Amino acid sequence: MNQMDNGNLPGGSSYIDPDSTVEGTIRTDRDLRVEGTISGTIQCDGVLFVAEGALVDAEIDASSIIVAGEMSGAVRCRGRLEIRSTGIVRGDVRTGALVILEGARYEGQIAMQAGNQPVEDAADEPLVESEEQLERDDDSEYSFLRRFAPDEDDDNDDLEP
Repeated sequence: MNQMDNGNLPGGSSYIDPDSTVEGTIRTDRDLRVEGTISGTIQCDGVLFVAEGALVDAEIDASSIIVAGEMSGAVRCRGRLEIRSTGIVRGDVRTGALVILEGARYEGQIAMQAGNQPVEDAADEPLVESEEQLERDDDSEYSFLRRFAPDEDDDNDDLEP
């Protein structure tokens, strides 16, 4: 998804400009780009992009989230949460996939889910890749990069605590 790569949201997205402060509930079925300040509740069925310099303190439910600014609160991200190098996230997060770039900060608790599995059931599964998966990826130019999400069919019996 190109918009996940560069943070540029296509036409048809909602926008909170740098000079705006919003308190309350925001609901949108489109992408939402925040450059200002929001406190309250955000329900976004698209990509929530928190730009550098933006401040978001909210209960958040979004399809995907990219954070280059500051975000705090209870977060439910149904897809991928990406914290960019300038991003700061504080709070309890539930997500399907997590990307944290070097320089980013995260403080809080996280629960990750695999596929359609409820977060509560996925919390007991290890979030590391098996040695077999690591060996398979050694040929990759960037083998040190990992997607932190449990495999649905991996029983992880061969991993030691």
